[in-house]
Order: sequence, then C-alpha cells, then structure tokens
Amino acid sequence: MITSSFSIDGGRVWIGLALVRRQALAAGRLRAGEGAGAPWLELSLPERFVAPPVGAGSATSRP
Repeated sequence: MITSSFSIDGGRVWIGLALVRRQALAAGRLRAGEGAGAPWLELSLPERFVAPPVGAGSATSRP
C-alpha cells in the first residue's frame, strides 16, 4: 500500500513511502496495480533500516 508520494523532475520521477510485505522486499521492484500498463516501482530501504522481528504486530504478539 503506497502511503505517500512526491513528484520530482517535472513528474518524471516519483519518490514515496509504502507498506510492503516482508517477502516482497527481496524482489527489488513491484508492479503498482494490475495489468500490463501498471508501472513498475523500484524498492529501496533507508541505510539504517532495521526490520521488525517476524510476527511483530500480529494479533498473537499483543498482550
């Protein structure tokens, strides 16, 4: 789910934030939408990003 986006370089380049499933991060890029016309998005993580532990935020991990 794309949570925010910002156009730079006259709309030719977009940057943004998204919630991405852990398994999809390894792909490096994802399609934004369905069908052949959907654009490809390149994925990157901030240099100091630390992934939360597996299961963090699930209903079973809450008190």
